[in-house]
Amino acid sequence: MCNVGRDKLEEWFPALKGTSWSIESNGTSLYNCLAWAAGETHQRWDSNKGDFWPDENKHKRGIAYLVAAYRAVGFKKCDASDGMTPDEQFDKIVLYCRGSEGTHAARLLDCGRWTSKIGDHEDIEHELPEHLHSGVYGEPFVYMKRKRMQNEKEDKFPAQNPEESPAVASTDELQSGD
Repeated sequence: MCNVGRDKLEEWFPALKGTSWSIESNGTSLYNCLAWAAGETHQRWDSNKGDFWPDENKHKRGIAYLVAAYRAVGFKKCDASDGMTPDEQFDKIVLYCRGSEGTHAARLLDCGRWTSKIGDHEDIEHELPEHLHSGVYGEPFVYMKRKRMQNEKEDKFPAQNPEESPAVASTDELQSGD
């Protein structure tokens, strides 16, 4: 576990300064931001380090492949206004990119705030996706959502089996808007 604390996090993400944000848990390497956004805390998602990856594009990089990974576990693209509006029937996430590389994912909580896992460091709760806009993560780029299971709360997520997940869209479909 590696806790870096408020000062270091505000150094990495200057837009957090002066906003209402909090550290919600200690650091851990058991999961990363990509898994956390999908509601998973039992494994890391990493397409290059031999960790779990939810679709067949395991060793490819880029925002299109990150979108495809979330599609493989039931997420669909949505516009930013929908993606930023809490809805107890949907899990909502935002993907960040720096250039063409997907770098981070955050999840919208039912209270309207966002939760992010910062590398192997702490999980934080923050007001807006833009508060993590930085040279580290780049900027919020794609919003996605998936229907929650009936009677499911935001702190409990269904186990995802990639073999039972919807088909993954092609790169051409991703670039065309949905």
